[in-house]
Amino acid sequence: MKRAARIIFFVVLLLGFMAFAIKPLLIFLAQEKLLHLFAGSKVSIAHCKPGLRQVTFSNIEVKKEPLYDFKINEARISYNLKYRSLKLDSLNYLGFKLSKASLELSPIKEGELSIQELKYDKLKVEELKSRLNREGNRWLLTSLSAKLWDGRIQGNLSLEFDKAPGYLANLNFINCSLESLIKELDWGEKLRISGLLDGKIVLEGRGADMNVLSGDFSTHQPGGVFIIKDRRWLERLSWGSNQSLDILVESFKNYNYNTGVIKLSLEKNNLILGLALDGDAGKRNLDIIVHGFKLGRR
Repeated sequence: MKRAARIIFFVVLLLGFMAFAIKPLLIFLAQEKLLHLFAGSKVSIAHCKPGLRQVTFSNIEVKKEPLYDFKINEARISYNLKYRSLKLDSLNYLGFKLSKASLELSPIKEGELSIQELKYDKLKVEELKSRLNREGNRWLLTSLSAKLWDGRIQGNLSLEFDKAPGYLANLNFINCSLESLIKELDWGEKLRISGLLDGKIVLEGRGADMNVLSGDFSTHQPGGVFIIKDRRWLERLSWGSNQSLDILVESFKNYNYNTGVIKLSLEKNNLILGLALDGDAGKRNLDIIVHGFKLGRR
């Protein structure tokens, strides 16, 4: 009887010790995994809550200044015989805000990624889904699809984590509404633009440095309207035109276009949006230039 009591006491003591030690152990293991993935970084995890089939980590930060600083409010990892599941409530990086993401990974490093919302300043994509493959420190997102400006984007994305996070993105824009874009940017009092847009953009970058390899878009027939309503808005931008500002504003006072071609480029940190429109009232060309463009800078 005494022997059984000692065994029960020992088991209870062991379980108590394990319950006390399991949280710092899980945090240590998670930090080691992140340090392996982001070599040379500082990793901190504030809290851990283990469960039978799920472990929840909260207040996670992965930092390597000045290259990157990831902040994750909460991450939940669950396991079964076939898949490992990771769920993120939110993640912030270089001005990008990710909400409610889930990742299902199989033992052969293939999986499915879904993100409810991804925002950068006022721009956002929704219901992003993609196939996911891992090759060392590189992640390949294929068959990527998401909602954007009442249309869709499709394409593929390659992510690397060997130094500062790097990427190469090939994205196609399909039936995107220019009216929805203006509404999302809250430019309704400055501009009135209508029409549908198709196109393709190729981006590459590392950390906050980005390069636009190509960006070519065209509008659908029968076109739409392009009206500049606020002269002060245009004065705050740089533009390329042989016309004076007064003539330029007047030419876009009540302009209807039939066809439109838009080119996006980045030259020496200057983001250039080139517009070439054609309508019954003639052609209109305008280059809008945003100087000193850099991710994470507002």
